[in-house]
Amino acid sequence: MSPPTPPVRPAAWPAALSGTSWPTAGRSPLRACSRSAGTARTSPHCSRTRGAASPYWASKGFLGLLLPADHPAWTSVEEPGPVERADQAIGLPGPGLLVHSTAADGLVRLVNHGSDHQPPGGGPDDPLYQRLAYSSRTGPLPPPADNHLGLVIDGEVTPRGPITPLGAGPGWAASSSRPTPSTLIESVSMVRGPHEVRLHRVTAPSGTVVRQTGWALPEAAGEELTGALLPLHGFTRSSVMESPEGTVFGPDALVPCLEGECAGPESVFVCVATLSAAPAPPPPVYDPVGATVTWHDGTVQELPL
Repeated sequence: MSPPTPPVRPAAWPAALSGTSWPTAGRSPLRACSRSAGTARTSPHCSRTRGAASPYWASKGFLGLLLPADHPAWTSVEEPGPVERADQAIGLPGPGLLVHSTAADGLVRLVNHGSDHQPPGGGPDDPLYQRLAYSSRTGPLPPPADNHLGLVIDGEVTPRGPITPLGAGPGWAASSSRPTPSTLIESVSMVRGPHEVRLHRVTAPSGTVVRQTGWALPEAAGEELTGALLPLHGFTRSSVMESPEGTVFGPDALVPCLEGECAGPESVFVCVATLSAAPAPPPPVYDPVGATVTWHDGTVQELPL
């Protein structure tokens, strides 16, 4: 059943197969955890991690209070931080992460090509560790999973599975994962401004449905924060899924979704995921022949997969 249309501006709701976009208002990330405090119910947004050393690590945040009143930490004029001066896109090959931020809105995004929090032998996905992307203004969902690439087998979406980092550099990161023992997904992310191009090379039987989801945003009033998920290659239909649980930023989240079918033993699927709290430049264009991306300023980059 198709989800109801969210209350957004008509101009922000592209036609079928052109992607999805919607606004939301910012909310406190503490609401979801505090809402269930003192009850038997545990919020799916809260980590159940417990450690005796945690209070000691947290106390380090107050060490600055030991500095005298005339210390430069208190008297110097505050300078703009890196995220306020220019857009950043830093690849971290060791952990398999890509951190990118935009100066126009202060948003910081982390693209995950290394963390899976999987026990030996694999297990179910952990939404706090295994999503493809996280940000400073959004939160992960319990099912339906946000920022997830999976195969639809017997009506169920596969987990991401154990992740193997394949490298990272300025503006890009890549990994492989095995959602099932007989299938393989090789993925690369390339970022510029608020846009993230996601390319997936899927090894699976012909006809297998591939599902990609994007950023989960609460269905709330306001137009400051917007997200979009646009198909560039391989995906043939789009939809929006609802999550009553929402995220730590608010209930009733909406999740954009793209789907397509594998056309052979190896198939390529490409999309662009956008998250922005400022006017975003036009999305990039993908060339399947040269496996290149052309950004809005004319820069052409080859996808490193």
